[in-house]
Amino acid sequence: MHRLSASRASGILLWSLACLKFLFALLVVHPVYELHRDELLYLAEAQHLAWGYLEAPPLLSLLAWISDLLGNGELVIRCWPALLGALTFLIAGKMVLRSGGRNPALFLLFLAFIFSAFLRAHFLFQPNFLDIFFWTLITYWVFCYIRREDPKFIYLLGITAGLGLLSKYSVGILLFALAAALALSRQRKLLAERHAYIALIIGFLIFLPNLIWQYQHNFPFMNHMEELHETQLRHIRPIGFLIDQLLMTLPVCFIWLAGLWHVLFHPRGNRYRLFGWTFLFVMGLLLLLKGKAYYALGVYPVLLAIGALRLEEIFRIRPWVRYAGIGFILLTGIPMIPVLLPIWAPERLAGYYRFAGLDRTGILQWEDRQDHDLPQDFADMLGRKELSRKTAAAFDQIPVWEQARTVIFCDNYGQAGALNYYGRADLPPAISASASFLLWIPTYDHIRHLIWVGDPPPENAELRHAFEEVRVLDSVTTPMARESGTRVTWFRNADTSFTGYFHLEIGKMKQRFSRPGSLL
Repeated sequence: MHRLSASRASGILLWSLACLKFLFALLVVHPVYELHRDELLYLAEAQHLAWGYLEAPPLLSLLAWISDLLGNGELVIRCWPALLGALTFLIAGKMVLRSGGRNPALFLLFLAFIFSAFLRAHFLFQPNFLDIFFWTLITYWVFCYIRREDPKFIYLLGITAGLGLLSKYSVGILLFALAAALALSRQRKLLAERHAYIALIIGFLIFLPNLIWQYQHNFPFMNHMEELHETQLRHIRPIGFLIDQLLMTLPVCFIWLAGLWHVLFHPRGNRYRLFGWTFLFVMGLLLLLKGKAYYALGVYPVLLAIGALRLEEIFRIRPWVRYAGIGFILLTGIPMIPVLLPIWAPERLAGYYRFAGLDRTGILQWEDRQDHDLPQDFADMLGRKELSRKTAAAFDQIPVWEQARTVIFCDNYGQAGALNYYGRADLPPAISASASFLLWIPTYDHIRHLIWVGDPPPENAELRHAFEEVRVLDSVTTPMARESGTRVTWFRNADTSFTGYFHLEIGKMKQRFSRPGSLL
């Protein structure tokens, strides 16, 4: 009876901590921050539902479509990563409880989700929170199969893998690493079971519509990865990647390290050695592919759960270790919260980074390889509303009878997404040749005026000569915003050749993503 009561109490604690995990980021982020540029892209995709997009699979866009039905407010959008983050914690917590763990292990696990990079991943409406969730759910089904060898877990794994690939292609890295780890583990017999191959077929069929879409559009994922490699991934160095694995989880790294040591070297961890091999294979694959450090976040929950269990046992023998461990987490974790979440206004955050010496650690380095006042993610959440207001003011300068022949063109998807989300309802939809926005550019009968948001290409004389006047009307002045300095330019009175020229250039760009006979 006492054991049943303790189990029920631990279950209540798990759900209570999951609720707290759900609310944490929603309550502490400063209201001055707007939606991130990437979030605005995925929200825009909800208006063009398809089985795929140039930069990502479709599942996140389906959630954006549901958000639209619910009013599309910022809080509604933020609830998705918070909810999936809470569910990810619940899954890891279930591993703890099913292995006999109790409150101390659950509390350690909770701290691991709060004082680590999970905090940011479970705040932004980007594919990362889905990626982490599906990685964790896949490992959970493997965990359940190891304990009970029930074939239903194999089928659940297949379904989860198919849905995971519809959320982010990096789920394939886990599946490859898991298959290699299975071949080395005591569970290798699973690879010979018919249930595994039937589950594989089920997962493939779930993923197949996106694969067909990729084929129809000349596999834009490969083009996206090439661009990503040229702009970001080629700068990643193996030693930096490995150091970042510790930095992402620094306050709680001893928890997952305990879990890794347990499954690789402890006799009682032999049952779950598969997860240790999976971790090593994931790291090897990401080093080989020059993946970003956070691509590996999904492999940690299972190790955190096992590590929390192991440390709970140590706590019983040496109580002082509990206080030392929790003290270390709080002393190192609390100062890191302003790095993981924008909890203060930009000026105060920048001052904190300088005071704490964090401006010399590289965490403020953007894709341009330069240090700035704020992390790039935070700077990407400023200035969007100002940009929308100033673009609307520029549109209002155009005579009413000519506004229907005016196009708002943006340099990048973040700007176009911001105008379509924050802009006035009477404005024409903003377009861009960036990311999936390229595929959505309509055919115009006649373009009279062009409002260009961003920096028009100075070398394109043909573009400028097609208009009577090119005039900069305004620019973004929000301090520390990534969009600071972005200009709003009016290209006035196009000649009769411009509309044809515009569609010719856009057609050339679209051609990369279409096969002969297909329609975009």
